[in-house]
Amino acid sequence: MSGAVQATFNIADRGYEVEVIENYQSALNCVICSLIINKATHGCERHVFCEGCIKEYLTKSCGEDDTVVCPGGCRKEIVDPKKLSLNLAFDMMINKLKSKCSFKNCLWTGDLLDLVKDHKMRCKFIQIHCYRRECGELILKDDVDKHNEVCLYNTYRCPYCQNWRILRKNQADHEELCKLEKIDCVYKDVGCWGSICRGEVEQHEQDNLSKHLKLTFEKMTKNEKLLEESNKEIRQLKSENSSLNQQVSKLNKETTKTAAQVLYLKGHIKGKL
Repeated sequence: MSGAVQATFNIADRGYEVEVIENYQSALNCVICSLIINKATHGCERHVFCEGCIKEYLTKSCGEDDTVVCPGGCRKEIVDPKKLSLNLAFDMMINKLKSKCSFKNCLWTGDLLDLVKDHKMRCKFIQIHCYRRECGELILKDDVDKHNEVCLYNTYRCPYCQNWRILRKNQADHEELCKLEKIDCVYKDVGCWGSICRGEVEQHEQDNLSKHLKLTFEKMTKNEKLLEESNKEIRQLKSENSSLNQQVSKLNKETTKTAAQVLYLKGHIKGKL
């Protein structure tokens, strides 16, 4: 409409959404947003609103005659949008309301003004969402750097190929297949000690086929000699064990014979007594 007021307003000028820890008059709540009044502004002689709320209301409701009914309930009174004025007394009362920080685990309490203008900006318990859309995890503001180190949707630099566009959630899969990772030759156990890039394994095995065969043969020959020496020791131990068993058997027989002789002598002596 041609007479509509082209007022501007800021959503930050609407009510304070804070937790007050003292009793206060309901008149300190804005009837438009139901929150504690922010920048108390007269809509009429009787009612006070948030500056942002009343300006938005007037912008949407003003008629061709530049007047509008007060939203405070006194519908007979007319608001003049060109004569809005701040209520400093209301602001002073509101700014002194005892409030507490709403961030989890924070024990801060103090004046509402100190809360919204200072403490909320630097509270160590401020929680924010990870800016990566796929993550969105709620974290403490001071822990952003720690979160970035573990966020599955943050990129990291591969220590092998230096690619820094890999998502951390794909880190394990990438490193397992990265062609520039240095790995041991599969013939390390037989003496090929060279470290090679994963992507060069096939070429390495082709280039060193003769070497690997030679090392494998030498290892087998060495193992056969060790096996023969072990078998020889086993046979010798078996032989020694057999000899010891014979000696033990002989001693057992002699012990049994001696025991019988002792019993005979005891009986003979007892008969003479």
